[in-house]
Amino acid sequence: MSTIIASNISDGTTSVASTYVVNGSAKAWVNFNGNGTVAIRGSMNVGSITDNGSGDYTANFTAAMSDANYAMTACAEVVNGSGTQINSVGTLRVSSGTSYYTGSIRVVTNEGPTQRVDSGVVSLAIFR
Repeated sequence: MSTIIASNISDGTTSVASTYVVNGSAKAWVNFNGNGTVAIRGSMNVGSITDNGSGDYTANFTAAMSDANYAMTACAEVVNGSGTQINSVGTLRVSSGTSYYTGSIRVVTNEGPTQRVDSGVVSLAIFR
């Protein structure tokens, strides 16, 4: 494997310090259908999704994180009595217990504070 060492990366117009690319880029992301049989629509470094039950999923990384001290951001679509909404991270929670693993992360989608529901669109991004 070759290594390129550069302090800045440029597209000819805009330049950014390479530390932002190495340390600030998403290390994994996924957009998947969580209704019925789960199906990945698009992803990077997520090889599969495990359906653990209603509104409970595990995203399995293709290449493990260096440790479990990463950040996750997410959103989910929830269809309720008032129609379809895109909900923020507040309704997509890391499930109780230890959920941050180097090889996967377990998340749940909720409608309201505690009712787990499947979601037609779930999107996660992992930063490390």
